[in-house]
Amino acid sequence: MVFRSRIAWRCWIRGVVLLLPAFMLSPLPAWASGPEPHRVLLLLSGDGTPYRLAAESFSRTLLKSAGRAVPFDITQRILLPEEADQPRAGVVSRDDYDLILPIGTGAAQMIEAAPGKGAVLNILTTRDAFEAIWTAGPARGPVSAVYLEQPIARQIRFIQLALPRHRRCGVILGKRSRHLVEALGAAEADSRLDLSAIDLSASGKPIDGIKGVLGANDVILAIPDAEALTPNVAKWLLYMAYQKQIPVIGFSRAFVDAGALGAVYTSPEQIGRQAAEIVLRAALAAGKEKGAAAVWPLPPPQYPEYFTIAINDSVARSLKLRVHTGQYLAQSLLQLEQAKTWRAQN
Repeated sequence: MVFRSRIAWRCWIRGVVLLLPAFMLSPLPAWASGPEPHRVLLLLSGDGTPYRLAAESFSRTLLKSAGRAVPFDITQRILLPEEADQPRAGVVSRDDYDLILPIGTGAAQMIEAAPGKGAVLNILTTRDAFEAIWTAGPARGPVSAVYLEQPIARQIRFIQLALPRHRRCGVILGKRSRHLVEALGAAEADSRLDLSAIDLSASGKPIDGIKGVLGANDVILAIPDAEALTPNVAKWLLYMAYQKQIPVIGFSRAFVDAGALGAVYTSPEQIGRQAAEIVLRAALAAGKEKGAAAVWPLPPPQYPEYFTIAINDSVARSLKLRVHTGQYLAQSLLQLEQAKTWRAQN
């Protein structure tokens, strides 16, 4: 009896093993399939390092944060030089994806010309470039952005933390950054600094404008404006400010390496991380299930949430200034922003 039971047991096991390949190859029942993946296109304006770093950070953060609960199907494409120079409608359709992430201005121009109404989140583009591209035509679906530059209030607070004894700050603007005058007024009212803005693009000779702003201030804040602050003008600004022993606050790591005292800036990786967090929240809010239409509630365009502070120690020594490390200043500035309090006497 025991012998027969063993034979029956072995036959049953053998039958199960033979059936396993067929079971594994058969389609899963409907109840076993998960939600349909959200389709995301990363459109890079070129193969430059900043574009690739932002794309890698976005994908890594999104897939790690979402896990298996919220699946994503991420496609990456790099614009060819001729495509970036001459955007054409029809190359990409917004309706083919739940969300498109244009990385850089060239990609943004391409997607603005594309048909469809899919959601669009622009990154690695400035505020003025974003508004110039997306406010010209009629709105077709949700469009938002994470700007490349920093908010004025953050830069003013940084100056107060780094240079507590300085009182008069000259702000260099241009044609594309004139809209910041109102923000400068609000930042001045919430600080102990006297701010004076100068539009270099309105001056016949930028050098004369630089001389004027240096003569009336003890610290200079340079705002990113490609038309006013060209590489040649930036070089003269740093040289003339150094001669007068006046610190310049820039807007990028490269500007600091070139001779600015310091800068608040956001790296491509940090922007990619913020974009991934926005997309995940939008996907969760959309609650898209298989076969259902998703509505992506993107937030309004916003400035970077994450940032880094760089300090040029050799410039600080040459100007005889004692400045905290960039890490210390970044932590202090972050604490102020998180507390949402800022007293003018600080």
